[in-house]
Amino acid sequence: MALANAIILGAIHAKVSLAERVSDDMPASAALMKKGYASFLVTLDVKSFPLSPTITESRAYLNKGELGNPARPTDKRRYLEEQGRFDAAFSYNFRTIPSGRHKAKSKIFVCKLDGKPDDLYRAILSAGKRRP
Repeated sequence: MALANAIILGAIHAKVSLAERVSDDMPASAALMKKGYASFLVTLDVKSFPLSPTITESRAYLNKGELGNPARPTDKRRYLEEQGRFDAAFSYNFRTIPSGRHKAKSKIFVCKLDGKPDDLYRAILSAGKRRP
């Protein structure tokens, strides 16, 4: 495939878990956005705990995520909604709570892996229309 006609729209920062040092990606994201490129965070937002004396069997291994909720945000949610460190975040964990209608610099979306166009797909198309 010839790359002569390729157009760079931006970058996708992929993280299974946000504990995988998403903060390391923030300087690159800021540089991309400053130049007009898209910078998306895609995650499974996986955060689970094994069975232990403090984690009951009914709670063990549930992937609740690390983004908290708009009313009680984690630092990782603040990176997005308050600080706008990425253009948007796309989680493929149904337990992630999306940004919803409240005001946020960068919205958090919850997507499905069902083969249909989702919010990430639409964001990439939109980035193509505003490419630098």
